[in-house]
Amino acid sequence: MNIDEPIHLEGFTENWSRMFIEEQQLLSVHLADWVEAIEHFGSTAIDGMVAKPIIDILIGVGHKDRVKVVIGKIQGVWV
Repeated sequence: MNIDEPIHLEGFTENWSRMFIEEQQLLSVHLADWVEAIEHFGSTAIDGMVAKPIIDILIGVGHKDRVKVVIGKIQGVWV
């Protein structure tokens, strides 16, 4: 998604849940020793909700000292 793109909404789809689960599993492989939880939140996490088609993922690290390590690991895999 480009910052200049107009915002659009889509009707709910089970694909959002599936997409989250795929990302959660991938994140878990790389971050298992560093995170407490990986959660799906936001409008795409609510059954039946019209939403922007962007999967919001919240990663709980347990302690602020882990944040930089987790960010580095994410950037190493996805950037």
